[in-house]
Amino acid sequence: MGLILGPLVIFWLVIAIYVVTIGYTLFAALPSHAAAVAVSITSLLCLVCYLYWGFSRYKAKTALAWYEIPLTFASHKPSLGVCILAVAVHWVGPNLWVSEYANILTSSIMFAALFSTSFGVLAGIFGSGTYMKHRGIQQRH
Repeated sequence: MGLILGPLVIFWLVIAIYVVTIGYTLFAALPSHAAAVAVSITSLLCLVCYLYWGFSRYKAKTALAWYEIPLTFASHKPSLGVCILAVAVHWVGPNLWVSEYANILTSSIMFAALFSTSFGVLAGIFGSGTYMKHRGIQQRH
């Protein structure tokens, strides 16, 4: 299972590093601290919602294999689609819009989408054992 999960974890780690660089340039370009706080709070709320939605599928389970939750988070097709679409829009977007406001708005939205998916996937992968222990779910091997 590590041969499948390992490259997926590395992919999401690379995307998380990319998100950190996007965030650094975005927060430097934002016109005020209030805008930076708004983008940060929105991104964190999206992250919490993503994790809640991802873990809610396993509330009724009594026994799971150790890899079920991490593999579900790492290979979730809508998350991969959002990630690829957000990276594409982030790369192509500044060439399409003329105004600086549209570039900052688009970068903020793409940052929130990438932040919530990449860090949500990583938190879901590395927090699955804690979740299973907290919910009393037996771990099968």
